[in-house]
Amino acid sequence: MQAACGTLSYVAPEVLRMEGYNKSCDLWSVGILMYLTLRAKLPFHDTTKNKIIARILRQSVSMSDASWDKVSPEAKDLITQFLVKDPALRIDVEKAMEHAWFESIRTEKKNATSNPRASQINLHTDITAEEKPKAIQMIRHESTKR
Repeated sequence: MQAACGTLSYVAPEVLRMEGYNKSCDLWSVGILMYLTLRAKLPFHDTTKNKIIARILRQSVSMSDASWDKVSPEAKDLITQFLVKDPALRIDVEKAMEHAWFESIRTEKKNATSNPRASQINLHTDITAEEKPKAIQMIRHESTKR
């Protein structure tokens, strides 16, 4: 494709350079969305369109300030791989789905459903208001055993 389109802060460098692009530019946007979701701000934000474009084209993404301390290394690594400026070097969909960050989600989901009784309990309907604090305490205790 050749036509430049999209919301500026989410647009991949190759689209801005009008070099032609493929689905890899969508993976750039996924990286922007992950960054925004985890940090609550855009990675290349600035005050003018020209400054935003310059940042997208030239600036490396930074995740070094203290606000990133609680974000997993796997999440930061995946964002970094999505925000590679050269589309030929950017992670593809297949490799992204095999990434350690997705594996950690699959593991958490598997662990969460490994207790068949826990998956059958609905805290909103199966437990009375008086029982709820005790049930929550028991669930927290069980989750710390893992």
